[in-house]
Amino acid sequence: MEPVHVVGGQAIRLIQYVFISVFFCLIFVGFLFFLWAMKNIYHKRKGYLFTVFGFVGLLLTAYLPLIITNMTSKKNTSNIDHSATIYSLTEKAEPLGLKIFGYIADVSEPLIFILFYVGIFLWIMAAKDPVRKRVGMGMTIFAPALWLLFQAGPFLYQLFL
Repeated sequence: MEPVHVVGGQAIRLIQYVFISVFFCLIFVGFLFFLWAMKNIYHKRKGYLFTVFGFVGLLLTAYLPLIITNMTSKKNTSNIDHSATIYSLTEKAEPLGLKIFGYIADVSEPLIFILFYVGIFLWIMAAKDPVRKRVGMGMTIFAPALWLLFQAGPFLYQLFL
């Protein structure tokens, strides 16, 4: 039977792997609401809330367990195994985050390409409406940048482990 702190640590790690991906998707949806908002104040507000709370949730999910553990742990360093590394601690739970990222990328990449083509369509079809031209231009520029972020995502994920 596993000790409670080992099971708790695995649960926290699982929550982090799942909710970091969820909050990243929330940030992505918030940016999409910003692009589609035009002059609609409700969509702008929704995009703002999704983006801000996505970033706050991402940071809280990533760092709150570490802060709580650091504040509440006893400073007894006599029984610490100094040969253990972060890679040995996360080797079993690591593939879950990459699988979730892969699923998100599989769903999001076609949406990004559709976003790019819709942006070109809006940019070309906006005759004298500067708001539509800006939205189309923003979508056309934002889509390849977001695709490059998805391509660099696994490298950044491995970099911070």
